[in-house]
Amino acid sequence: MKRWPERQRDEIAGVLECACKDETPVVVLVRDSGEVLRGRFDGFEGSRIRLALEASAAGTTPRPLSVCGVTFGHDEKAYVFLAPVWGLAEDPRQPGRRLLSLGLPGQIATLDVGAARRIPIGVGVTLSIEIGTYDRRCWSPEAVDLSASGILLDFGTDRPPRLPPGALVEIALELDGVRAELTAAVRRREGARLGLSFVDVAPGAALTPPEPLRAILTRLEERWLESDAAQSSSSPR
Repeated sequence: MKRWPERQRDEIAGVLECACKDETPVVVLVRDSGEVLRGRFDGFEGSRIRLALEASAAGTTPRPLSVCGVTFGHDEKAYVFLAPVWGLAEDPRQPGRRLLSLGLPGQIATLDVGAARRIPIGVGVTLSIEIGTYDRRCWSPEAVDLSASGILLDFGTDRPPRLPPGALVEIALELDGVRAELTAAVRRREGARLGLSFVDVAPGAALTPPEPLRAILTRLEERWLESDAAQSSSSPR
């Protein structure tokens, strides 16, 4: 993750805290859809910014980890930054109003903007995974995150297979009875984790994942949004 000097981090936090205290108007441009959302700063907690959207944004649903451009003015200065979407939930304090949760400026540095959106595998989600090589070696690791172009696997206390970058494996994913079978190439290895890229999916901006993989990604997104909404509604205001 990108790290700022301590003084700069304090300045950014100070501006955001003041913007939330003053309920400063804000404009959000969702890069994926081109939608323009308007609202006001509502809260700044830990690593997230909460925005209260105007009624005109009632029909919009930014997808998890969508990249947004955030613009606002404060103390006679203009501020613009990129941030990832973390969740969208109904405001329990005001029926009909929705709260948009964003990451902090600079968190976008932890995401690969040019790659497919990565969906975290939440607690309680059972995504069955089987990977195997052509010499019939098999493993059943856990997924850290999944996208239309690849997957990050965690082998826990077991060491990941010693496969060189570019080595091909067969991987099967199953969620709620939907099964996707793909060929993947080893991209990187970090400790007990192994990153794979799907070779059946065209690289670049126009990703074309097979239908079973698209269905699994859609279900994971829905569950992630539901989980985030539940956490937002139960957290103290």
